[in-house]
Amino acid sequence: MRWYEMRRDEAFTQMYTFNIVHKWGLPGVKCETCGSTGAIWRSDYPQVLLPKEINPEPYESPWPVSPDRIAELAVPILSLIPQGLPFGPGSEFGPLAGGCSPRRGDIIFTNYNVPLVILG
Repeated sequence: MRWYEMRRDEAFTQMYTFNIVHKWGLPGVKCETCGSTGAIWRSDYPQVLLPKEINPEPYESPWPVSPDRIAELAVPILSLIPQGLPFGPGSEFGPLAGGCSPRRGDIIFTNYNVPLVILG
């Protein structure tokens, strides 16, 4: 899963660190021909929750797997992704967990300029 790291807060000219990650995701893919590995999509779906009857373990590791395994892991999740949106190796879903230090307010931005609201 993707960890967000140091960001510069221009208003305070200080650094702050994110230690946040989506709970689940599709692992990266390993090409069976050339051996190359990687994530193809970087789509995030925080509203998508893994159904309770599905074993979460394969969705908790980003370690590359075969294209056949990716297809197998995607089947129970595809119906939860809004139609027409990309979903494939490297896609992440579920709530974000972690924190930000030092605390700089109720809204922070990730490296991809995604706004996050800090609760609590």
